[in-house]
Amino acid sequence: MPLADHQFLDRLPADLAHEHANGRAGEMSPAVRARLKFLRPEDRTLVEMVTIQRVPIRQIGRLIQKDAGSLTRRLQRLGAALHDPFVRAVTDERCPLPAEHRQLVIEHLLQFRKTTELADLHQMSSHAVKAMLAYARGWFNGYQSHLHAPRNGSGSREEA
Repeated sequence: MPLADHQFLDRLPADLAHEHANGRAGEMSPAVRARLKFLRPEDRTLVEMVTIQRVPIRQIGRLIQKDAGSLTRRLQRLGAALHDPFVRAVTDERCPLPAEHRQLVIEHLLQFRKTTELADLHQMSSHAVKAMLAYARGWFNGYQSHLHAPRNGSGSREEA
C-alpha cells in the first residue's frame, strides 16, 4: 500500500509561489518572483523549475538523485518562507531596518542558515547575530501591531 499518491508528488505544491492576484491562478506574482533572488542558487533553481518551467518533481528528483518526497518537503518549506509576512516586510525595499539586519534575516529565514553559521560568515559573535535577529523581529512585531491597531473615526490612532 503506497504511503502517498504518486500523482500528488508530481503536482506543484499549491501554495509554493503563487498568489492568486487579479484572479489569475497559476501565475507567479511579481512580488514572489522578486523574493526568489534572495534564495540560495540551488533553491531558486528548484523553485523556478517547478513553478515556471513546470518540470515534474519526480523528474527533478531523478536528475539530482533525491527522492520526490524530500524535494516536496523542501518546496513546501521554501513556499512558506517566501510567503512569510516577516520575510515580505524585510525584503521590501522600503524596509527601514539597517541593511545588516535585513541581510541576517534574509539569510536566516530564506536561506535557512543557522545563527552559528551566520556568525562565522559575518565575523561576529553568535550573541550579536541573535541580538540583531531579535531586534528585527521586535521591529516587525511593532510594525504589525501598528497596522492592526484600532483607529478612531478620524483615521488617526487613538491616544491613551
